[in-house]
Amino acid sequence: MDIAQKMREAVGLHQAGDLASAGRLYADVLQAAPDTADAWHLSGVMALQLGRVQQAIEQIEFSLRLDPGLTSAWANLAAANLESGRGQLAERNCRVCLQRDPRHGQAHALLGNALRMQGRPREALAHYRTALEIQPRDATVWCNYGAGLDDCGRLEQAREANEEALRLAPGLTPAMVNLGAVWRQLGALDKASLQLEAALRLAPGSFAARLNLANVRRDQLRLEEAAELAEALVRGDAQHAGAWHLLGLVRHDLGQGRDALEALERAAQIAPERFVGSLLYATSLSPELSAKHVAATHFRWAAALPGPDHSWPIEACEPLDRDPDRTLVIGFLSGDFREHAVASFLSPVFDSLDRSQFRLHGFSEAARRDSTTESFRQRADQWTNTCGMSNEELASQVQAQGIDILVDVAGHTGRNRLAVMNWRPAPVQMSFLGYPNTTGLESVDYYVTDPFRDPPDEIPASLTNAGATGSDIGTPTIAVSPLYSEQLLRLPHGAICYQPPLAAPAVSPAPVLRRGGVTFGSLHRLDKLNDDVLALWMRVLAAAPGSRLLIVRDTLQSAAVRARLLQRLAAAASASGFDESRCELRGGWRETHLEHYADIDVLLPVFPWGGGTTTYEALWMGVPPMVVATGRPSSKAAAALLRRIRHADWVAHDEQDLLQRCRQWAADPSTLIAAREQWRPAMLRGACDSRQFGEELGAAFRLAWRRWCNTSRDAVSGDLCETRLDTRASIAGDPCEARLDERASIAGDPCEARLDERASIAGDPCEARLDPRSVERAG
Repeated sequence: MDIAQKMREAVGLHQAGDLASAGRLYADVLQAAPDTADAWHLSGVMALQLGRVQQAIEQIEFSLRLDPGLTSAWANLAAANLESGRGQLAERNCRVCLQRDPRHGQAHALLGNALRMQGRPREALAHYRTALEIQPRDATVWCNYGAGLDDCGRLEQAREANEEALRLAPGLTPAMVNLGAVWRQLGALDKASLQLEAALRLAPGSFAARLNLANVRRDQLRLEEAAELAEALVRGDAQHAGAWHLLGLVRHDLGQGRDALEALERAAQIAPERFVGSLLYATSLSPELSAKHVAATHFRWAAALPGPDHSWPIEACEPLDRDPDRTLVIGFLSGDFREHAVASFLSPVFDSLDRSQFRLHGFSEAARRDSTTESFRQRADQWTNTCGMSNEELASQVQAQGIDILVDVAGHTGRNRLAVMNWRPAPVQMSFLGYPNTTGLESVDYYVTDPFRDPPDEIPASLTNAGATGSDIGTPTIAVSPLYSEQLLRLPHGAICYQPPLAAPAVSPAPVLRRGGVTFGSLHRLDKLNDDVLALWMRVLAAAPGSRLLIVRDTLQSAAVRARLLQRLAAAASASGFDESRCELRGGWRETHLEHYADIDVLLPVFPWGGGTTTYEALWMGVPPMVVATGRPSSKAAAALLRRIRHADWVAHDEQDLLQRCRQWAADPSTLIAAREQWRPAMLRGACDSRQFGEELGAAFRLAWRRWCNTSRDAVSGDLCETRLDTRASIAGDPCEARLDERASIAGDPCEARLDERASIAGDPCEARLDPRSVERAG
């Protein structure tokens, strides 16, 4: 047999797509000459094309044992390892290939894929660019380059890269999918929808296209369509974490709380490093859980977040200057340096801290940057865009900038980088502002709070008495709680300072004057409206003759959401009867939502995650919140705010007290009418006092820093861990701990699922395969 001639024939058939005939010839060659490395190599490539990944790896590895000089075999072994999810092995394969041929374009492209798989997209971009210098007309590389740019939050460049891929290869489905994902993140939902629908016409089975389209349908509030798509996705791949997560989000939007939590738990079980936060967020919303159970769940699941390996130099974060009184560098880690509710509370931090004592560095995970982002960037002493950084890269940045205190402002909410705390990049680490429960992480030293939200046994009368001046600056205190893995760092007059919107409408007259009956209203997120909340609202309507209910939320533009909520309201009112004419459901947009307070007399309560931003906005618009002083720490925000602005008398002692107040308001609304104009001045004196807030927050930072300086790192770590282990041990036996499948719903970042939404495609069948993070298969 002429082996060389047989190999030429086999390769020709292989390149022509006749895999069966090529395979027979490769087998003939190997039977006649079993040491023919090229035949083993190309048989492995064929196996990879047919989806036989393990066979491909074994055959290509054998070819390299026979001939380590087969440069392209190293690239194809990388492709096979990528297909099997072995990013580190693929990286090593690519680097061997590039040592032998530094201009091997496909190896650079595959190395980019391997780095992205490991969460290192910034490194990946350099290799994609090199690949494009070598093979500028390779549409596949342009597609993957666009995905890497997307990973790094460079959305406009990602759009351009995917459009270039489609210019070179108009039918390249993965590029169409990626472009649709980018349009969605840019807020162009119609363009995203058209792009993804076109991709599905070309490739009806594309999992990535269907997943992205389901996300778009959710954003468009076409929730029933989104639910159908998401359910089909999990039926098609029951191990796809992103699909389960999306299903959980859509179920939450539809008010299907327990079903939502089941889906979110599946997502967290499959990919804990990505979706633990969503599950913990969900437990925070569940009314069925005790505070101890919520804490225990956070302690347990937070342990699933990634951390450094043994090579990480923890001691590198030790500052050279342990002077307790020097200027401190404070780093704020957030995905909400943008137009977002958190910005109303984070902005006063940047404005009120003494800049002679503190340098402020922003670490921003905001992919869509806007004028609010720019405002924060201009006020920061240093600014770092963290999109696309691995945890280790981000930790290195924190260390390189000499951060003394690293403050997480997201907790387990969307676009958080909480896991970086496990790298211990700063001497002192805190959780602040963005999340109402413990992070559950041992690596976070302090949770910044106040005596109103997390009270000691008694709150000093000077902080709660109506009419107290409250202008003095208090001393922060430190305590421990079995509900927190962190120590509580309490600011005496409040851990939050509110910045009212400049464009807020003027306070309107109480609507009871024109309607003749009290209007109880809600602008709360619908995921907070659990069955217990709705049942209380129905009892409120029953206790207040002539009153009405107004619920405003953007998702109520969906007919399915409105119908579902009306059904739940009717079920909640079953004992007293449901009069739909007393209930108005109104779809409203964020840009104009404050105008709806002109139609509300009293803001209804939600629990166990109480009203946060909504309560501050309502009071600013002259609408008092209805509050009961009970429940978990996460439900005490409204009561804490009323006490802080010296109106503790508006806090009901229990539900019966609350209902009695409703009866009184219905019979005589004069109290509501008279109080309408008092709330904005009260907010200015209390919750908007940035001078007092800035001095107390600065004092808290200084206290934490001095404690660290006065104790060796090992001693501090030992003390804190010992305290937390004791408190956690006291909770671990909670009999409710195993009931996660019964929990309620969640709201999440609509971009969270995007890591699995990318697609790419094979180039030359003898060279490379698709990005394995996509479930898309190339022919």
